Amino acid sequence: MKHTYSLLEKILFLSTGVNKERLRNELRGKTIIITGASSGIGEEIAYFLADFPVHLILVARREAKLLFLKEEIEKKQPKSASIVLTFVTRRKWKPFSPLFISSLRGWM
Repeated sequence: MKHTYSLLEKILFLSTGVNKERLRNELRGKTIIITGASSGIGEEIAYFLADFPVHLILVARREAKLLFLKEEIEKKQPKSASIVLTFVTRRKWKPFSPLFISSLRGWM
């Protein structure tokens, strides 16, 4: 869900310009890992970078929110970014979960 900024927030936190075309060219084909991708800044960065021709590795603790994020990105940008998901538990990171391995199949 996108946050709608109030007038006060818009005044206090002026937006900075991003040259999207230059950034797109710099990031083309790169692999980007985003931790904390299920909410907050990580989620917003994932949505932002989904428009770019990059490989996204999204990492979060909440698997359900991570899967929802992937579905939302793929609805809006079906072919723009390759997305690999993995999730972290409090005990250990599970980088080789079946979900992670199945997501990598297109890259190998």
